[in-house]
Amino acid sequence: MCIVGWIFDFIDAHNGLVSAIATVFIAAFTYVLIRVSSRQAELTRALVNAAEDTPKRQLRAYVNVKSGSLKNVTEGGHPTSTITIKNFGQTPAYRLIINCAIGLGESFDKLGPVTGKIMDKPIGTLAPGAKIEHFYPSEHVLTTEDMEGLKSGKFALFVHGEIVYWDFTGEKRTTKFRTFKNVVVGLGTPHLASCEEGNESD
Repeated sequence: MCIVGWIFDFIDAHNGLVSAIATVFIAAFTYVLIRVSSRQAELTRALVNAAEDTPKRQLRAYVNVKSGSLKNVTEGGHPTSTITIKNFGQTPAYRLIINCAIGLGESFDKLGPVTGKIMDKPIGTLAPGAKIEHFYPSEHVLTTEDMEGLKSGKFALFVHGEIVYWDFTGEKRTTKFRTFKNVVVGLGTPHLASCEEGNESD
């Protein structure tokens, strides 16, 4: 008997078993094809979404702090901050609002009295590449104790807050900033240094 004939005889004799094995194999192969097709569809959707998001990321507004200063850091003085805000993006930032505060303390987490309150100051629209200066005079008068703490390095002044705006897609964006001044940075200069934490944007 040739091998081909033996195979056909085996199939005739075990038709049910062969059909069951074939069914299992086809089901397994079909499952694999479905998984592969599903994965390919997911990758395709991800590529399409990435392609759609790329122009938005390239064109949207990016508003952040360009520079900052703090003056009147003297006994009996009202510390006054100047924060320069710039739109680093390609499209306008709409409904721009700046919240700012000045705090005095050993660290940001241990701030004493906030020298002034957080303010909501609507600015309007900030064009691409445009800058605006935000002046914030504190209500707190620096005392002798405050100045002694600053000069000894125990205290620091923190200028912090957030910038809220809407980009051209209508999505709300937020930029948080945190800067400080202490004896190392220089109490007699207007310079502010950026904190290692508290500066983030979406």
